[in-house]
Amino acid sequence: MAYKTTCDALRNWPGGDPLEQQFLAESKDQLFRCLLEQSFELEAG
Repeated sequence: MAYKTTCDALRNWPGGDPLEQQFLAESKDQLFRCLLEQSFELEAG
């Protein structure tokens, strides 16, 4: 849910502080890494 919300926020970015946009992009990457790691752990499980 957090990943989808972050993706939506970036996709619908209305402009504003570029640091906020950068933070969202970095958060999206981190969340994706977490999801990927979790899926690998479940498959290996």
